[in-house]
Amino acid sequence: TGRDRASLYVDPAALMRADLNAWPRSDRSHMNLGLVLESQEDYAGAARHYELARGRPDRANWRPVIGLARLKMRAGDEAGAVALAADALRRVFSVDGAPDLPLLVNTLTPSFRSAGRLQAALPLLRSAEATGLHQRFLTQTIRVVTAETRGLGSVDGEFLHESQADPLDRIN
Repeated sequence: TGRDRASLYVDPAALMRADLNAWPRSDRSHMNLGLVLESQEDYAGAARHYELARGRPDRANWRPVIGLARLKMRAGDEAGAVALAADALRRVFSVDGAPDLPLLVNTLTPSFRSAGRLQAALPLLRSAEATGLHQRFLTQTIRVVTAETRGLGSVDGEFLHESQADPLDRIN
């Protein structure tokens, strides 16, 4: 009933589990439960549900893969996190035009930043930039990440060049 469902909103994990009971093969429900468990610092539980949400390697479902990468990064496994993030990028690029690329980058970057390993995102961002898709967005993101990890002096030349061509960059 509606009243029973409303009582579940008190406990987000119970709500997500109820969704899984109703639809056990739902990737989205597994992903949502993984996010809830991660926020509750149940990293092992989150990882189990991200794995269930990930699905086959040929699917474009990149969100749970980034969730797993975030957990690996949090645990100090930088190589494992980078490998998973590369898989997430491959999944995004499996769709023509990679429309989810900005969203993936905006999920990956803070995930690596929060783990104190933002520099590990640079090679991934540069490989994405090499595809030519979402070029301006990726160039700006790389500039920000480079400045943050290597200091502002490392991007002075790029910033000066861009500011001459773009009034918004000049103002910034």
